[in-house]
Amino acid sequence: MKNKSSAIKRGNADKKKTRDWYRAQGYASEYTELLRTIFAGPGKLFYQKNDLFASDGIAMGYEKIIFWNSKGRSSLEKSTLGSALRKFDEFPFPPYVIREVVMWELRKKNPYRLRKQGDRIWSIDSNGAIKEYEYRNINLVEKLL
Repeated sequence: MKNKSSAIKRGNADKKKTRDWYRAQGYASEYTELLRTIFAGPGKLFYQKNDLFASDGIAMGYEKIIFWNSKGRSSLEKSTLGSALRKFDEFPFPPYVIREVVMWELRKKNPYRLRKQGDRIWSIDSNGAIKEYEYRNINLVEKLL
């Protein structure tokens, strides 16, 4: 297993890169994580980060609201992206809210994104090419990715 602290640093760097990317696109973007302090006895404290609404952040513009979840470079397996997108289904988002799973590929200026809005699912690669899927079921979409 790789060093846990370096994995956390990479994850935090990817979240920052994603937030900054949305800001560069003209959105107001912030993190949506909650840091909890857990008291486990005298003198023992643990800290736990929890994602609010299954997302690492939110990006808002005049016409769009996007809840985004950033995945690391090692998440190139598309099933990881699909399972992250499926977590959004646990919450009652209105149909106009966009949910995106964002993944940064090495040496790319733009991320690969898997997007869901209402019951539509599509992917946007780092070059901006969009592919919409007919299937409403994320399990079937995962097989096509």
